[in-house]
Amino acid sequence: MNELLHIARPQELAAAGTCYRPADLPPDGFVHCCDRDQLPGVLERWFAPGTELVLLHLDEALIDAPVVREVVI
Repeated sequence: MNELLHIARPQELAAAGTCYRPADLPPDGFVHCCDRDQLPGVLERWFAPGTELVLLHLDEALIDAPVVREVVI
């Protein structure tokens, strides 16, 4: 089982209280995650250098929803 990583902004986590929902969940319908080996490319493609971020480590065994892994080029 692979570790799932989710990149969040600190202000979104702080505003969430006890239940964090990513800002892109409603339009996309899913939570964006990546594996450790994908992390550098995700950061480079989607986040500006110097952006303050928090890396969340998710336990796939505790996720009560389908986990779909896609090949991203």
